Amino acid sequence: MCGIAPCEKAECTWGPKFRAECEARWVLAQPLAERRKYLADVEKRRGKPSTDKLKADIESLWREGRSAKAA
Repeated sequence: MCGIAPCEKAECTWGPKFRAECEARWVLAQPLAERRKYLADVEKRRGKPSTDKLKADIESLWREGRSAKAA
């Protein structure tokens, strides 16, 4: 059951996995200057490991989009 706590369903929107994917999609949709500013702020607030993870998620989404366009 989805609700306040995450569940095991793939489509669950209450967990940290979905939150991270949503944040990465949002950042990727921003103009480059805004992305850079946001990532710098994330590094100040959450630290380098968190920023590196977010960057990796963004790059993964970007690569998925590029390969979908090429197909």
